[in-house]
Amino acid sequence: EFFDTASSPRKAAGHLIRDVVPRSKLEQPDPSRPYPTALMGAGRSAVSAPLATLAGVHGLTQVSYGSTSTSFDNKGQYPTFGRVIPSAIGDAYAAVDYLSKLNVTHLAVMFVKDPYGSSYAQAIKEAAGLQPKPMAVTMHPFSFEASDEEIAFEVESLKNSERRYIVGILFKRDLDVVMREASRLGIGGEGYFWLFTDSLSGPEDWKYSSTDEAGIISGITGSGVLQTAHPKSRLWRDNTAAYMSEWNELVASDSWNDYIVSKIKENPPFLEDVDRVGTYSNSIPDSFSLLLYDATMSLILASCAAQRDSGDPLFTSEAVFEAFKQVEFEGAYGKVLIDQETASRNFRTVPYSITNIVANEPDDDGMVTFSTRVTAIYDSEAGTWPPENGSEFIYSDGTTVPPPVLPPYEQELITLNPAARGYGLFLCAVALSLSCCYYTWTVLNRKTVVIRASQPLFLGLLCVGTFIMATSIIPMSMENSNAACQAIPWLFTTGFIVVFSALLSKTSRVNQMYFRKDCRRVVVDAKDVMKPFLFLLTANLAVLISWTAVAPLTSKYIETGAADKFGRSTSSYHSCFP
Repeated sequence: EFFDTASSPRKAAGHLIRDVVPRSKLEQPDPSRPYPTALMGAGRSAVSAPLATLAGVHGLTQVSYGSTSTSFDNKGQYPTFGRVIPSAIGDAYAAVDYLSKLNVTHLAVMFVKDPYGSSYAQAIKEAAGLQPKPMAVTMHPFSFEASDEEIAFEVESLKNSERRYIVGILFKRDLDVVMREASRLGIGGEGYFWLFTDSLSGPEDWKYSSTDEAGIISGITGSGVLQTAHPKSRLWRDNTAAYMSEWNELVASDSWNDYIVSKIKENPPFLEDVDRVGTYSNSIPDSFSLLLYDATMSLILASCAAQRDSGDPLFTSEAVFEAFKQVEFEGAYGKVLIDQETASRNFRTVPYSITNIVANEPDDDGMVTFSTRVTAIYDSEAGTWPPENGSEFIYSDGTTVPPPVLPPYEQELITLNPAARGYGLFLCAVALSLSCCYYTWTVLNRKTVVIRASQPLFLGLLCVGTFIMATSIIPMSMENSNAACQAIPWLFTTGFIVVFSALLSKTSRVNQMYFRKDCRRVVVDAKDVMKPFLFLLTANLAVLISWTAVAPLTSKYIETGAADKFGRSTSSYHSCFP
């Protein structure tokens, strides 16, 4: 039997209470409409939630093909709920691993605030926090039946977050409003990457006016859809190919088609105008079609197992649920393996894919459609996303280069104040001038008694040393220069060695004279000065040459402590480091 929930939790619960549960109380059940063994569906988590609660109360097994909310893993709350699709945790880990491959560090999640969207968004946030380098995630929710104004408010909030990579957990009816507003605010299209989830299906069937809805087209182009792997990527599997072949052959049968249509119309108003079950476009079904087949087969196998185990034609729905958890078979989509604790499909048995959406050229009526292609398949064991047949993802700017993760920003470069530089160079000039003047004065007056007593060689070396040291101020005033960085220690230490060696020789000779026991005259000549000078200069040059060869000083930017909202330093300055 088929019941149309119209994506409404209230209608779904009403059908169960009004049309299904009363049959269990009949003393003589209608053979044509017996009490069901199990419920199949719903696709949307918000619809499955009340059904799962009521099914648990009445002991009915429920198996969903599309509800991924993590709350269904709580068997205390949903004791008879199972599914052949993994919970949102598997989807979230796949999404975060893919974004991590793109080096994303900051992420935004815009989602519908229902059980599906909320649990998916929370799972992404948790998975992002477990990365080797945790991602910073901002959340932007809106209600399931949100007005355009509410959605626009959240899109404005998304813009203010300045995120460039966005996960959209949206339904098709929300997509147009979100992308129209995002394009208007400049956060859709070039420079941004939107990754949608499996709540959006069939992009090949979307159609927009190239004139009236250009913003939506721009926002969607270059986006991706993360979903259980698109059936196109599963054609190599014999089971998948056989399923599609059998289906298209079966629907070509008029008798089978009339039977299915009659069953659909038994419980109006479900698709009252339907008159034929169609084939898949291009013989390719969507992911949920394959999952629905796996759900059907798992219930059939579970029912057979329950009957076999009971040894009686009659068996309970609880027995079917226990048998469902033991089901293991190769389905149309892949191996069906159910987790014993959560009754959810093991996410490692379901391949995930990234589908690239690219706009086609407008047709004669100015309408734009979209092409899709699978560019990567998730290896859940390794946590990697190898490309599918060498396919490259085309981003919104038409290239294969991912957008920048963070918005551009200008970092203030703190430079030496021109006045301070000028004052330093002025002092340098004074020191150089005085060194030259005193050296010249010493040479001109070298025969006077005072100069001879002070020894002209010592005084000359002092002037030369101070001159060399003063020249080190010049490279100190230069910024962002590797040569200047290396010149500073060479000039300063060399000048210091010249001065220090002269003073050391002079002091050494005075010390010798002071401690002599005789009073003979002591003469300090040039060779007495040159010995310590050459020794110290040689040692200094050995250190400088080794330093320059092994770890030369280079100019580097040093970031200050001030940072923007993304943790990037807002200012820096030049300094010399090995």
